[in-house]
Amino acid sequence: MPFVSWLKRSFGRAAEGTKAHLVGTAQLFGADAILLERMKSASNEESERLLFESIDGRHGAEVDWRASLEDILENLECLSDQERDALTKVPAKLAKQRIYEVPRQLTELLQPPLRALRIVETFGDSYFIFLVPPQLVEAFDRTNKHWTI
Repeated sequence: MPFVSWLKRSFGRAAEGTKAHLVGTAQLFGADAILLERMKSASNEESERLLFESIDGRHGAEVDWRASLEDILENLECLSDQERDALTKVPAKLAKQRIYEVPRQLTELLQPPLRALRIVETFGDSYFIFLVPPQLVEAFDRTNKHWTI
């Protein structure tokens, strides 16, 4: 990542607060007020865990930072048949590369009316892979703009 991009991301994260994207994402996916309050008062890592528990199996999965598209396909149980089919039609070279090396190519694989694939950094050594309904993509991208790879 170029230095200027890294600097913008860092300042953006600091200005918004480190948990704003987590709480905003949970809200987009319909989390109730109790969960949102728990996330706001929890540590960064605990907020991530709460978000992940609320979306796991329905809207995404957590994968290791070294994951490839092949790894994502193994972990992303909530893919529809159409989404899985679209993701498996990529060249083998792309499917084997680590997701942080080819994020744009991966996110472009799913197009409406399918859910959009988004890759978001975590505070640890992993990424959240989200499947975002078409009507939420713009809001999701805005909410996670400093965290999406």
